[in-house]
Amino acid sequence: MFKITSRSHTEIAAQLQRFADGDFTAVASPVAAKRKNDSLLFTLRRSSNSLRTLLRLVFRSSRELGDRLDSVTQRSEIISGQAATVTNTIQEVTLGVQEAAENVQRMSEEIAVIHGNLQELQLHSDDISASSSTYRSTVEQGLEAMGV
Repeated sequence: MFKITSRSHTEIAAQLQRFADGDFTAVASPVAAKRKNDSLLFTLRRSSNSLRTLLRLVFRSSRELGDRLDSVTQRSEIISGQAATVTNTIQEVTLGVQEAAENVQRMSEEIAVIHGNLQELQLHSDDISASSSTYRSTVEQGLEAMGV
């Protein structure tokens, strides 16, 4: 088992506190390197080096993730703009179709009025034709009666 002197214990506790605060330089200092034989300090130094590597990896990965997020954000803005354009186009087409439907409705009403007038004209035309036929036959009878 390890026997830790109070000086080593105090030094290790101080370095662990700095280590916990995020200061990895104290563990890798030349003073710590001189006491390489002290296994706890050696383990602490190796842990510090491993954590530095891990922090660099996390920093690099987070930077790449940030770049990708910016790229996705830009693409999302482009897609959002295109969606707004499509929405506006659909609204314009809808308004055009609605106006066309209103025009067709108005034309249909006008055609219905014209159709009613034509039916009335046909009735009057039939009446006129019948009256004309009656008048002609009366004139012919009158001419025959006069001997002309």
